[in-house]
This record gives sequence, structure tokens and C-alpha cells, in this order.
Amino acid sequence: MRYTPFRDREYVRWIQSALNDVLDRNLPVDGVMTRSVRAAVRAFQRRESLPADGIIGPDTEKALIGARTRPDG
Repeated sequence: MRYTPFRDREYVRWIQSALNDVLDRNLPVDGVMTRSVRAAVRAFQRRESLPADGIIGPDTEKALIGARTRPDG
């Protein structure tokens, strides 16, 4: 897949929005992967018993999608 900055920023916006929903955070949804976003990713990974590396890999993405669709968030 070819690198496309717009797609990457949109993906990070999705991550930020999902973390806000699931963890009840107030991250800016600006498409920038900041320290705060990585810290929220690690907190989510710990909550889901995933390796807390701050990287959205396939397992973390799947867990985030699942958590977002659960009634308990």
C-alpha cells in the first residue's frame, strides 16, 4: 500500500475518537499521534490484556472496534 498522509491522519482521527468513546477521554480529534494518544492506547491495551506498546496493530484495532460496539463501551 502506498503512503498517503491524508489516510493516515484520518486513521489517527478514528483512533482518537474511539479512545474518547471507550475510555471516556477528551483527546483532540486532530489526526496527530501525540504522547497523550499513545498513553491512551497503552491504557486501552492494558485494559484489554494486550501488550501495552502504544501501537495500533491488528489485535489492538480489533479490540478497539469490539469495545466501541459493546454496550458498556
